[in-house]
Amino acid sequence: MLRFALSEVKASLSWTHSKEFEFNGQMYDVVETKIFCDSIYYWCWWDHKETELNKQLKNLVTHAFDNNLQKKATQKRLVDFYQSLYHSKTNSFQILICQTGKETCIYFFNWQSVSWPPPVPPPKLS
Repeated sequence: MLRFALSEVKASLSWTHSKEFEFNGQMYDVVETKIFCDSIYYWCWWDHKETELNKQLKNLVTHAFDNNLQKKATQKRLVDFYQSLYHSKTNSFQILICQTGKETCIYFFNWQSVSWPPPVPPPKLS
């Protein structure tokens, strides 16, 4: 059972979702909640496995983003990989100028790159 003043809950707890929070680096799963006067009581399961996983993840990220030059290359590859998972909508432009004798032709090409996620709602076909 963990008790907090109502005024300190927002600053002290980092909520993952409505039934799970982190407090002092430890993860807790909420079983029951009671409010009494100016205090809130949480009956929780101390989630040891998720706490350990969060610590391992933090260590991996800290290790990956160290100031070592070799690690910086690893960091760049990691960032590039994650950026490759997401496509953003961009417009590309190209101008083509052709001269044939006395005539000059100007062509404008405009296209959009692959966009993810697809448009919602999907476009209607006529």
